[in-house]
Amino acid sequence: MLFRKITNSFPQFRIKRDPELCINCRGCINQCSYEAHFWNNARGRLAHDNSKCIGCLRCAAMCPTGALSIQAESGMSGNPSIFKPEFSFHRERLLLDCGQPGSAHGGPGTPTGPSGFFVLGETSRKIFNPNLQKAMEMAAEKLGVVCNPAQAVKLFPSHNVAEVAVAEVCNGAKQLSLEYSDARIPGMPMELALACVDKRLRQEGLRSNVSLIAGGYLRCSTDVLKIIALGADAVNIGEAALAAVGCTLCGHCHTGKCPWGIATNDPKLRKRQNPEVGAEQITDLVYRWSREIGEMLVEMGVDSHKKLCGDRSKLRAVGLSENAMEILEVKHAGQ
Repeated sequence: MLFRKITNSFPQFRIKRDPELCINCRGCINQCSYEAHFWNNARGRLAHDNSKCIGCLRCAAMCPTGALSIQAESGMSGNPSIFKPEFSFHRERLLLDCGQPGSAHGGPGTPTGPSGFFVLGETSRKIFNPNLQKAMEMAAEKLGVVCNPAQAVKLFPSHNVAEVAVAEVCNGAKQLSLEYSDARIPGMPMELALACVDKRLRQEGLRSNVSLIAGGYLRCSTDVLKIIALGADAVNIGEAALAAVGCTLCGHCHTGKCPWGIATNDPKLRKRQNPEVGAEQITDLVYRWSREIGEMLVEMGVDSHKKLCGDRSKLRAVGLSENAMEILEVKHAGQ
């Protein structure tokens, strides 16, 4: 008969504590909301329970002497939204057609304003710190972008998403939001779903009647341009914005005990997020991405992101199947 849980013997993460650097300040106990660290009275020193560690890295980041490190066990993974290949498989195999002989209006490095294609949202988290909601609103006001578009109809990327999108537009929808609603249920790859929706709306003559907002773990400014080229009018960078304020995507938002004070309503943990500081970090992220996007648009020979919307000729594929390239309507690299 088992005398302890299997998870105690096979933890997802292991905490490494350097005894020479650790000064027993107990800061890790205060920082960890999952009680992975504790004071061992028998030995008179700090100890830890690996089975309670979720890999948020809060303790290691806040350790004053750098005595702590977190190691992921072999074969284990953290948040499935990052490590599952279906969330980035098609996007990673798409390339931007840059290095055009001609250039768009303005010299190299001309920045582009973020107001036209960035959307700040809370993603699919059920628990959210009101301080961060305020930070997003402050950043959105400063940047001139949309924050949590209430009028957008959310679509899940499924096999019949194009038919659903047409029906919603016929019913009067002016904005459609296409993104993963749950990291544990990836469904159809968002890139394929977006291409299908954009193509079907154009065939039905409805594309000009609606704005498409796409999202789904966009990691860099290059991802933004790829999604716009596939047909999105704007992109939701909710996950990137949360990463900018400290989210390590540990995948335990449902517990309400986020050590970084993001996915929580605990009064003590909520104080870890300052609205003013959060707004500054989000604003800095969007400004930097906007400048990078402006530089890439110049290299692509495109005047603005609006002209890039749905222009698959600016994309090339490497390593995708013929069926995938047919759905995405992109050519292989070298063609």
